[in-house]
Amino acid sequence: VGPILAIGWILAILAGRWWAYLIAGIVTLLIAGGIGWALRFAKKTQQVSQLVTAAETPEARKEALAKLETEFKKSDTAAIFAKAQLLLHEDPRKALAVLEEIKLDKVMPPIADETRAQRAMIHLLLGEADQARHLVDAIELSRHQQAKARATMTAIISEAWARTGQAKKALD
Repeated sequence: VGPILAIGWILAILAGRWWAYLIAGIVTLLIAGGIGWALRFAKKTQQVSQLVTAAETPEARKEALAKLETEFKKSDTAAIFAKAQLLLHEDPRKALAVLEEIKLDKVMPPIADETRAQRAMIHLLLGEADQARHLVDAIELSRHQQAKARATMTAIISEAWARTGQAKKALD
């Protein structure tokens, strides 16, 4: 990004017009803001991951849940996923209720797909294949580029389809 910004500023200086400086400044601020947001998001995700990784005992899970409640916003999807993962050990219904807090129409489509897949997985664990099928039908795998995430979602989708009479489609 640095060389691109440098070229933009060089062009602005060569143009010598106020509007060229303005455009270069706005682009610089937008890129700096985007980088700042990405770094903040990565740091927050890393904190959530460390909380979940360290929570191996029931007491540690309770502590991690308390930290997730107090240190993160209620709408933070990473924290919601972490809460659900921690609660899944004790009570899958509570984990499902936590995941239902994510408004699927308000988050980015890939996050909505991950939410649907996690909810479907819990429904499958509880033997509720029809609810899982309803959720997985809305997942669009083409939005997901990471091989592990895509494979996990594919397995959940296939399981839901297989359990609801679509074994051929699941196999394909």
